[in-house]
Amino acid sequence: MSVKLILLRHGQTDQNRSDRWQGVQDPDLNEVGLRQAELASAALRKYGISRILSSPLKRAKQTAAIVAREAGLTVREDPRLVERNLGPFEGLTTHEILRITGLRSFSITSREIDAYAGVEKWSQVVERSRSFIGSVSVLDGVTLAVTHGGFMQAAVDILLGDGHSPVRFGNCGYLYVHTVDSLVLEHEVVRLEEYVH
Repeated sequence: MSVKLILLRHGQTDQNRSDRWQGVQDPDLNEVGLRQAELASAALRKYGISRILSSPLKRAKQTAAIVAREAGLTVREDPRLVERNLGPFEGLTTHEILRITGLRSFSITSREIDAYAGVEKWSQVVERSRSFIGSVSVLDGVTLAVTHGGFMQAAVDILLGDGHSPVRFGNCGYLYVHTVDSLVLEHEVVRLEEYVH
């Protein structure tokens, strides 16, 4: 099984700017996010992308559309790429979530919130990621998947395995990975700041 995959996190929204957890809320990109997507598009040219898949959420679709226009490709939606549903915690800041739950820390991968009504269990996000990676492993060329931070964290754990350094993807940060039979031949984690000159 060979995988050539780029996972690109969507551009900035107003909720990102105000440090609010979005989950499956569906805001548009803001002006900064639109510009980030243009910068990402230019940075991704070097990979020779064959196809673009996107989460059905607007912030990912808008990012994907900008990259697709530059690459001369169309975008296909894949619901597996959607962000983790955070149920009652969507729209809240980390501080608000900590106050409500009594947790000492919170991230998109927090398993401690699995029991709350409406929250997608982290294991379900991991399973969606595993399913997606399996489906693109049979495709030739380079697949670009425009998605969200939570999905990317799950995919990084699957693709790079245990023991890799924790990675936090900012808006329009991306991971390129090339694996053969689960052996990582090359990978590159790129943050937006690294391709903005």
